[in-house]
Amino acid sequence: MTTPTIPAVETGPHVPGRALAFACAPFAAVTALALVVAGPGEVGARLGVAAVLAAALLLPGLALTVPAVLARRVGGPRPLLVAAGLTALTTFGLIGTPDLGLFGGLERNWQGRLIDLAMVTLLFALAGPALRERSGLTVRTTPGSARPVALTAVITVLLYTLLNWANGVTTAGPTFESLLFQLTLPGTTEELLWRGALLALLDHVFGCPWRVFGAPMGWGGVIVTAVFAIGHGVHVGAGGITLDPVAILAVTVIGSILCWIRARSGALWPAIVTHIAINTAIVAVAALPG
Repeated sequence: MTTPTIPAVETGPHVPGRALAFACAPFAAVTALALVVAGPGEVGARLGVAAVLAAALLLPGLALTVPAVLARRVGGPRPLLVAAGLTALTTFGLIGTPDLGLFGGLERNWQGRLIDLAMVTLLFALAGPALRERSGLTVRTTPGSARPVALTAVITVLLYTLLNWANGVTTAGPTFESLLFQLTLPGTTEELLWRGALLALLDHVFGCPWRVFGAPMGWGGVIVTAVFAIGHGVHVGAGGITLDPVAILAVTVIGSILCWIRARSGALWPAIVTHIAINTAIVAVAALPG
């Protein structure tokens, strides 16, 4: 069955830039409050770490655009710049501010995830319907995609859960907070950002000339998957930057599958559900006997 053509993102000279600027508001507001509550020193330190991580994500991402640029398969630079700006902005939102108030006593990064969710939601609200449509913010899925997408999602969740259990991820039982966190924020926010807005923008730039088991895909999916994996395997601390190759490899596989689910289904929600199921299973498997 022929997969319907996805309409291009409208990226006029004012709308994307304006939407991205207004999307900064949640991060700017929390940063301003943190300067008063925590002080410039702590805020500056967090912003420095965020800047290093943003650079660690953007440099490989930009490097991966070179092959397509050399092949002259680029539809215009503006969406690429918006994607780079959004990547940097959400990195700062995620880790760029110290936890304030009740967030300081929680084990998970609720504050950073909520900031990112607010920024991405604002971007979708202000950027116009074309970006939302291209990002798969619809209930409808591509005809004929339900069975292969559901089967792929179930197999992926089961295999990933078994692999984590077999490798001894049983050090501590899940807490209510960790389960609630995984059921709500990371999968939703990351999919809205990575397989939603960023993939839509990059697909507009590079197109989707490939058909992978019925899914329209392109170089944008390669970039999104690579940078997404690096973001999960790069750690910035007092000792500098460290890499976790196993995490990068594992997330590359998961990210590729999520990209395929998004492209094959024509909607973002199947990727969100799959991502949430994977994250929740990883937490729940800690309760299983070794």
